[in-house]
Amino acid sequence: MDDPSILREILGQIGLTSTRAVAAVKPVFVDGVFVDGTVLWITNKVLDFNPRVVPGITLLELFGDRWATHPTTITANLALQQPGVPLSQPSVTMEVNGQDRTFGGTVTITDSLLIVEYEDLTDIVTKEQAAEASEYNFHDLLDGLDAGVVLLRPILDPDGSFSDAEINWTNVASRRMWLNQEGLKVGTRVASVYYDLDDWLLAARSAWNGQPTARMLTVDPSVAPWTSATEMLRRVGDTLVELTIDRTQDKVLLDSLAEADHRFASLIDDLPLTVLVSQEGEDQLDFVSPNAAVMMGRPLHELRTFTAWAMSLHPDEAPNAVQIAKNLGLHGHHEGTLRLLRADGSEFVASVRIARRLSPSGREGHIGIIADISDQQRLLDRLASGERLETLGRTAGSIAHDFNNLLMIVSGNIERARSQVGESIALDTAQVASQRAAELATSLLSFARGRQGSPRRLHIDQFLRNFEPILHGVTHPRAALDREYADQQLAVVADESHLQQIVLNLVTNARDASPVGGTVRVAARLADRAYCHLLDQPQYAPHVAISVSDQGDGVPPHIASRIWEPFFSGRELTDRSGTGLGLSTVHGLAHQYGGHVQLETAPGQGTTFTVYLPLATSE
Repeated sequence: MDDPSILREILGQIGLTSTRAVAAVKPVFVDGVFVDGTVLWITNKVLDFNPRVVPGITLLELFGDRWATHPTTITANLALQQPGVPLSQPSVTMEVNGQDRTFGGTVTITDSLLIVEYEDLTDIVTKEQAAEASEYNFHDLLDGLDAGVVLLRPILDPDGSFSDAEINWTNVASRRMWLNQEGLKVGTRVASVYYDLDDWLLAARSAWNGQPTARMLTVDPSVAPWTSATEMLRRVGDTLVELTIDRTQDKVLLDSLAEADHRFASLIDDLPLTVLVSQEGEDQLDFVSPNAAVMMGRPLHELRTFTAWAMSLHPDEAPNAVQIAKNLGLHGHHEGTLRLLRADGSEFVASVRIARRLSPSGREGHIGIIADISDQQRLLDRLASGERLETLGRTAGSIAHDFNNLLMIVSGNIERARSQVGESIALDTAQVASQRAAELATSLLSFARGRQGSPRRLHIDQFLRNFEPILHGVTHPRAALDREYADQQLAVVADESHLQQIVLNLVTNARDASPVGGTVRVAARLADRAYCHLLDQPQYAPHVAISVSDQGDGVPPHIASRIWEPFFSGRELTDRSGTGLGLSTVHGLAHQYGGHVQLETAPGQGTTFTVYLPLATSE
């Protein structure tokens, strides 16, 4: 189309109906640089922005001194590098009809034509400024609070689950409450800075799912300049709001309230107990003492549900769990013991006390107090075992004494009968039975009050080497004898026959407990302390430790405390542990010389008996 008048006519008709502000300009280039242009055509909308923009006017006439720095000029020169591509030009504010208006737009340039499109951004800019002012005022309001406020943008996994969060903004109080200022910068990930990430994530996920969550915080002095605080997490739109309030000054008040509420705070702060607080019908626990993690061997966040504690019950405790539910329903409280399982599968005895309670909101729930009493239980069992052995010892001594007197009469009459009758198989049998009964009585007396002997200084290595031929005869052919001596001049003060009896009884038991082809191991060493099956704590003093080990099935736990009794029958352990009256003799003789006896056993891993005798330090 060569006739410019026809082109202007067509463009003019378009301009009458267009709702967009568009101007077509004939550009002037000097050495490839845009230096001016003549307006060829405009839409009527352009006149609303600037009535001076009419066909025929040049850009230099329009912009004057502002030509070189005008956004249209700058953008046009940039557009020369990308012919035909619309480029956005910076917004500019101009006065139109007595009002300041903000305009933006695009510039497209070719060799023969420059198209400038304007857009009135005044309303958009006004709204953005209002939003910025509102946000500024909101942040200014939050900065005036004493509570720490952190606004976070959640980071979600592909499946939509909450995995982390990014800090968007923090107020002045929040930056004052935490010592790690780097951790409060915008864009910082929570996972890289929060000291209690697991607990925080648990609370944050609950809040993100629509359940505002409150926590009581206690921190190390290296983390914050306060000792206690409350934290509230709540979801607002697509933002997670974290509100932290310093409660250090409220400690006295909180302690008083806790004292009134069943001395709750005192239990948590002062006693080695685990406290659980729940609401009726809710699996999520309101509170779990931090020491629960150590007691159960699990992270604290894994113990915040009722289900987690129910799964920790020993399988044999199912009937007791049913009884607990009945007691709570009938009486509102329960007190007893339960066996619980740690994360590694080990079990322990726990004292459990549970009572119904009303929350401050009036909702029913429960408070439970759990304590690991395994050590106390072991001590009580040992005390009971010691008292039982002491009682049995007195009884055994009394019986053995009277029995021995009767045996003297029986033996004397057998001798008189033999002198009168002569040789008799019946009398010979009676004589043998009488001798075995006398040996039994002697063993009982040895357990009860020790056996009379001639104590002297004995070198353990030399004693065991001299005694080896007899021990080989005891173990052969069922088991091999292995030895490990300290090769030191370790000496004890004891009667040699008594020491032989101790070692012989232990080796005999080890032989019977070992499988055919197994090994019985005898060892001697110097120990700086002595352990005892009756004592909870070791006795710290130099001792000579004589150990005898087998490769049997071990001593079952339910009889481990009874094997020392003089009247205990080892019949159920025949060919497995060999325990019997011999251990009561070992116990009595060892304690006669101020020593102790320790049992070490495990199912399927054999048994070791160790006799500790005081080290003789001088000739």
